[in-house]
Amino acid sequence: MGINNIDGEDEEGGDVAFFLLLAFIILFLIITIGTIGYRIFGELSWIDSFHNGSMVLTSTSLVTRVQTYTGKIFSSFYNILTGIFILIILGVVVRKALNEAGISNPSKN
Repeated sequence: MGINNIDGEDEEGGDVAFFLLLAFIILFLIITIGTIGYRIFGELSWIDSFHNGSMVLTSTSLVTRVQTYTGKIFSSFYNILTGIFILIILGVVVRKALNEAGISNPSKN
């Protein structure tokens, strides 16, 4: 999935720009979900909600303690969501590094 030039060949910079933009959009969506979720379910202020969402996304931990049961349930699922996101990003980076090192998928010949 790249940007084609006139000759029909993919430009490497197009792929990088696309995936960087996609990563920022996903990051923005996850932080927005976290902020709104902590605000509604955790009954935290907007700044505390944003802070908690950001800290969980960076795998640090919660800063402000969530007191409500619905907030704790939301927090659990949000932690799982951010963990999956981090693993996906890590997988993409590792696969790209392996491809750059010349190590390809053994099932493809």
